[in-house]
Amino acid sequence: MDKRGAELGLNWIIIAVLAVLVLIVASYFFLSGSGGVTGTIRDIFRGTTSGISKSISVENCIQMCRQLENYPVALRGKSPFCTTNFKIDEDNDGEAQKVNDEYVKYYCQRAGAASAGAERDLGVPCRIREETFSCPG
Repeated sequence: MDKRGAELGLNWIIIAVLAVLVLIVASYFFLSGSGGVTGTIRDIFRGTTSGISKSISVENCIQMCRQLENYPVALRGKSPFCTTNFKIDEDNDGEAQKVNDEYVKYYCQRAGAASAGAERDLGVPCRIREETFSCPG
């Protein structure tokens, strides 16, 4: 009788078990060994009421500003750069900022947004082809 088929199957099982173990150890090392990465991932996926960090919001605004170059001039004021709001946890208490039980909405640029009201301006500058763009008020 030829046993090569049985040995080949056993070899594959051993290789698969070892590969899974290596993946588990590597995952544990990367996730527990670098707290900054796990914190950033947590901020991205925990954005509804717990709020995200201000730096991630500013980075999103910068990306949206870069996309404005592809927008027709007439539509730039209605672009995500001007209309998207963020819920930010400024005091790191695990919850987005509130004013009178209403979450504060932070915008990339918001003309006339009071610094203490329910709408706030992140003040992210936006330059398109050497011109400064400002969202309409």
